[in-house]
Amino acid sequence: VLSTVFGCALWTNVIFNLGGMTVVQISFSFAALRTLIAWFGFGRRIVEARIDVLKEQAFMRYALTRVRDSAEEIALCSGNVHECKHISSLYTAIASAIWSLTTVQVRYGMATHLCNLFPGLCIWMVLMPKLVSGEMGFGDAVRVHMGYDQVNKVFAFLVSNFDALTDLHANAERLQILLDACEAPCREEIAVQFEEAPEHIALQLQGVTPYSHSLQVCAGAKNPRVPGLSLLCPSGQGLLIMGPSGSGKTSLLRLMAGLCPWGTGYVKRPGGAACDHIQFLPTRCYLPVGSLQQLVCYPQWLKDDDTTEDKPVKQSLLRAR
Repeated sequence: VLSTVFGCALWTNVIFNLGGMTVVQISFSFAALRTLIAWFGFGRRIVEARIDVLKEQAFMRYALTRVRDSAEEIALCSGNVHECKHISSLYTAIASAIWSLTTVQVRYGMATHLCNLFPGLCIWMVLMPKLVSGEMGFGDAVRVHMGYDQVNKVFAFLVSNFDALTDLHANAERLQILLDACEAPCREEIAVQFEEAPEHIALQLQGVTPYSHSLQVCAGAKNPRVPGLSLLCPSGQGLLIMGPSGSGKTSLLRLMAGLCPWGTGYVKRPGGAACDHIQFLPTRCYLPVGSLQQLVCYPQWLKDDDTTEDKPVKQSLLRAR
């Protein structure tokens, strides 16, 4: 960095002594103009175009993953043609997004090329009277132009690395969108309230009803159905919830876990709103990528080289017991 700054200062001094203040102003003005065009003229457009490409590619990967995981079911349902057309439409969307990004990049390249062309012409036009009158030699004029090239390289850092910066910006913005969606608060009027359960209670529900789901509870064949669900499970005991398909068992489990907190009622569980003192077992087993130690301690995070510490493993095994 220091060598770059010193080099820029030395070449600026060469330009000033040989070409004058006008050439210095031209050099710095066009360098600033290139930066403004890159950032304010095309920055947002390129970022949005890259986000579209990343989004369409993500849709494509997700669709291919679903086809891979459900290949047998698709074959049994004769859905080959449907899935082929769906994947083809996603590929077309990717091609369209890439074409839009390429169009913006071509326009950006033309704009920066013009900004690179005009400064050299302007500098030679300013130096031409001095060359004609003999006040400046041709070698000095070439050194002035070389000085402009060196100064321009220093100030064109943003322009030269614009593709990498916009790519990084697009990925960071997509990640921020995901984080905002995960952390978006649920409106209180449609959110189930979580409270800390006493030590003698493992789980307690009071008037719980998943949002937009007609969950009905019936104590017997002759008893009328009442909305919502209330139950109490003391510590050390088990509870079995049974019902036909579509009756809301999975929705109720997601609501108790806090995955879909939209609904009404109160849920009392160990830890309250936090999930540190309660463990849910999914229908499909998930095995994270990593070592056996990381697998046992999941979801606790362990570094790849953390193989000497056995305390997290013991804690995980005791919790599972």
